[in-house]
Amino acid sequence: MSQVFTRKLQKTGNSITASIPKNWLTMNGLAEGDSVEFILNEDGSLNIKSIDKQTRKNKLFKELVNQDHDLMERLKNV
Repeated sequence: MSQVFTRKLQKTGNSITASIPKNWLTMNGLAEGDSVEFILNEDGSLNIKSIDKQTRKNKLFKELVNQDHDLMERLKNV
């Protein structure tokens, strides 16, 4: 069953923010400083997805490898 949460947009510095419900953070094991993904759907809706620590490490590793082709070649020989 879906739950609906309403939040007001607030100005924080030069950004506009909306708070995330605490029970969702707890349910996903998230805290201040953790990363989440925002997925913009074709219909204009937005989904928020938690990213576990291993997934973040894997994404960072892939980004680093994509940025440095020589690194990828060196890793093949390890």
